[in-house]
Amino acid sequence: MEKKKEQEGFLKYSEQVRLAKLDLKSKALLWFYAFTFNWNEKRPSHYTQEQICAYVGFAPGTYQKARKK
Repeated sequence: MEKKKEQEGFLKYSEQVRLAKLDLKSKALLWFYAFTFNWNEKRPSHYTQEQICAYVGFAPGTYQKARKK
């Protein structure tokens, strides 16, 4: 029987987002954060609210609501 490796970085984070009891918009925002995070250096990337809204397809109000959750 093969021993299961402990998940690290993006895989561990993605599993937590997938299982979280959140609405779809909140999960979409978390996926964007995960996708743009620099996992090797453990540093977030810096996008403005306008850039995030453009990439994810959210209106600014939708972004604010999803971010609060």
